[in-house]
Amino acid sequence: MCSAGGRLMTKLYDKISQALRDNEGVLRIGKLKDAVDYQKSVDSFRRELKAWTEADSCPIRFEVSGYIAYGDTDFSEWSKKHRGRGKLTDYTVLRVWSRAGGQCQFPGCTKDLTEDPLTKSVGNFAQIAHIVAASPDGPRGCEDLSQRLGDKFENLMLLCYPHHRLIDTDVDQYSVEVLNDMKRRHEDRLDAFLASTDAYETHMVLISGVIRGQPTRIVQAEAARALSPRFANNRVLEVDLTNALPEETDDLYWRSGAEILKKRLRQALEPRPNERLDHLSVFALAAIPLLVLAGRLIGDKRRAELYQNQRDLNSWSWFEEVESADTTIELVRPETIAKDRTAVLALSFSQDVDIDQVRATVGGDIDLYVMRAAEPSYNWLKHRVQLDAFRKKYLQIQDELERKYGKTRTLHVFAAVPAPVAIEIGRSLHPKVAPELVVYDYIDGLYVRGLVIPKDISSVP
Repeated sequence: MCSAGGRLMTKLYDKISQALRDNEGVLRIGKLKDAVDYQKSVDSFRRELKAWTEADSCPIRFEVSGYIAYGDTDFSEWSKKHRGRGKLTDYTVLRVWSRAGGQCQFPGCTKDLTEDPLTKSVGNFAQIAHIVAASPDGPRGCEDLSQRLGDKFENLMLLCYPHHRLIDTDVDQYSVEVLNDMKRRHEDRLDAFLASTDAYETHMVLISGVIRGQPTRIVQAEAARALSPRFANNRVLEVDLTNALPEETDDLYWRSGAEILKKRLRQALEPRPNERLDHLSVFALAAIPLLVLAGRLIGDKRRAELYQNQRDLNSWSWFEEVESADTTIELVRPETIAKDRTAVLALSFSQDVDIDQVRATVGGDIDLYVMRAAEPSYNWLKHRVQLDAFRKKYLQIQDELERKYGKTRTLHVFAAVPAPVAIEIGRSLHPKVAPELVVYDYIDGLYVRGLVIPKDISSVP
């Protein structure tokens, strides 16, 4: 039976036994009420206790006078049989946490139970749930198994509070067989993941800079949640440019930024003894010219995954619904081409580049190439396949420039793009036909010449 009286009495065995010894086998309800601070009237408590003991055949004589009389020996034997939930050993708790990976084992949930998802507070937000209830009266309880399995690892699951409550409320749907299968599948997935750790290890690269006068900050824990199925190596490669540079409008800003970025990023990417940097996961928020340079320094010889800050969702994770991805990229070429004209590439993805300002900024005759998303928006980049589509089209333009202008051409770049696209501009340069890049930034309504990124990256100042 599972009732209010039953749940209460599970907590009262020790106090009842002590009261029996102190009162020669007779217990007054009023004393019991005070002893356990039970906030109900004595009459209500007596009714619950009477109903519970009668249903469970407890050897207690309930008297109208308000006294309960029974033999201490009889009660001790009965309580051993019906005791139910006991304290789990530290070893059992540790094993449950370890085999669950600190995550809720309910399918599809996998909440990190060491951190509150809203406040990011660190703590223990888990509940250890019994598959077969610790008491015969509990959810999925069994007269024969409850006491025997009470502290057994195989009978315990790690759950968040909502799913613990769910499985104990709907016991028909969440039977012993169903819960055992949930537990097994979760632990099997964790085993398979850990068995392939070498293949899934990655080094996180965090690049923080200043955008429109505001320093950016990348929270490592938030970025790490986007890595699955990979996991981060213990050494995080951080490049912080937020406090090291003068104002963006100062020419010294770009020279200093390039020098600091080159020094710090190369230091970060230098493997330590017995360390392999086979895969990088790059999270970046900085001015576009510096991001292009970062991509050039990282290069395409190392495998790397670039991540987009989904600002509306406070997340770095890519969207999974590939069928909804907008991969349409328009390419507009100049009507005529002349080798003595300046080659310009305008990239409109976060918003439209102002072509009139581009012409005024560069001056003279230009050959203008325009790459544009079907609907430019700050929320355009949501899927990996969109970044792949950009890279393919960008490489196509490089081939055209090499064929039409030769290998010595300088390309002026005006980019209104998400951070991963900016990195890809520098990273996906053809090593043999890459043009020299002059990259501009948009500050206070004007395009400002930022960095010149030479074909030979070693000559970056």
